[in-house]
Parts: sequence; structure tokens; C-alpha cells
Amino acid sequence: MYPPAESVIADPSSNGWPKSARDRTVASLARGSALHLAGNRGLASVLHYGVAAPGDAGWAFAVPSVVNRSPRRWFPATGGAHRDRRTARNLGDFFDAFGNALRVIAVANPVRTDREPVLLHDRAPGFGVVRLDPGTGAITLEAWPRGIDPLDPESAPLAGGSITIEAHELDGRRPWGTLLPVTSPLDAPIPWVVRVRTEPEGELILARRLAPGETWTPKVFGPGLYTVEIGSGDGEVGYATGAWQVRTGQIASPLVGE
Repeated sequence: MYPPAESVIADPSSNGWPKSARDRTVASLARGSALHLAGNRGLASVLHYGVAAPGDAGWAFAVPSVVNRSPRRWFPATGGAHRDRRTARNLGDFFDAFGNALRVIAVANPVRTDREPVLLHDRAPGFGVVRLDPGTGAITLEAWPRGIDPLDPESAPLAGGSITIEAHELDGRRPWGTLLPVTSPLDAPIPWVVRVRTEPEGELILARRLAPGETWTPKVFGPGLYTVEIGSGDGEVGYATGAWQVRTGQIASPLVGE
């Protein structure tokens, strides 16, 4: 049961203010296909960030705290938009009190557990686990209750269970078109980094690491010419040749329907 008369609070501890700075940060995470890992005394949650709209940026996983002396809760008075009717109303698309766009994928509210001491266990304490599959690019996010063994087949994560996303989903922007595919050598000694810049401005719009042997098609967000840089990303530029491979004058091909 949802508490009555809930209202959304503008809480600066969320780092959602000022909105302009928050949006720049969220956009930069999406450009780098970076998963945002967080944790403090807030709720265990999985969010899909947005800038112009919920879900058009990157993802965040806030792990539960081991001990939560200042519990929060997420019981919005109005249900989230664009969710299945069978889905809990605190999931879906929202705008917070600062006007920030977000999509709530999973959240672990405080709940009565009948475990002692109740002041500890009823505040949704626990720990987070992130499982990375370098072969497929799959990322699995799990929030586990305190004192639970995740290797026990009878154990279950907190609300939402395990959530798996793919590496390419870490950038939620809708692409306009694509560039030529890039393939990382199987014998690359370190992960390759691919960077895409606009021409002639040189603005970085995309960066991503590739696993050895991975083929990836960079996406772009408008027509024009682009530069694709391929290298080690660790300060020493390049693989084998000792310099970044720079492909200039790359022409974007529009996706069907664009």
C-alpha cells in the first residue's frame, strides 16, 4: 500500500542541481558508454538517465548501504509514464523536482522483513554486485539483502531481481546514422578505444572500448563528416604503429527511415 499524499522533494543531495550541470554530466557518461555506480544512504535502484527525455542517456546503479540510518523511500503519488500496467506504479518515466528526466527500472523500498534487529533489516540494507561478461558485453546488476549469500540458489536479490543490460545500451541517444564498422584485433595487448569527433569542430560525441576481436559500428546523431580515432586510450597512442589511427572525412550513412 502506498502512503497517501506523497510529494516529490527537491533534495540537493541527489546531485541533481543545478540541472544544467547535472545534464552535462549525464550526457558525458552516455558519450563514454559509462555505467554510473553510486552508493550512500539512498535506495538501491537502477535508473536510466535522460536529458531531453527519460531514457535518452546512460544508466545508473545505486547499491544499497550496509547500514542505513537515514532511509529514503520512493512512493510517487502519480505512476510513471510508459510502463506496463502490470508494473508497479513507482517504475517508469518521471521528472524529479528539479526537472531532471529519469526512467526508474527498479527500486528497493524499505519493507518489513521480520528479521531482527528490525531497525537494521527493515531499512533495505545490503550490497551490490555487478557481473561483467567481456565476451558478450552483458552487464548484470544485482542488489542483495544484508546477510544473504548470493551463491545460495534459494536466495533472491532485492526488488527487481537481476537486471541485465548490454554495453551498447549505456548510450540511450537515438542515432541518426552510422559510420564504417571498426574491428579490434584478436591479439590486441590492451582494449582498444574508439573515439568519434565531428568535423571540422573536433567535438567528441562518442567513445567506447572494444574487446579483442569485437566489431562495432559507431553511431552518429546527424549528417555530416566525422573523424574516427582508434588507439589504446592510455596515453600511449596506438597499437603496433605507435600512433592513433585517425580516419578523417568519414561520411555518415542514415538509418532507414531517417
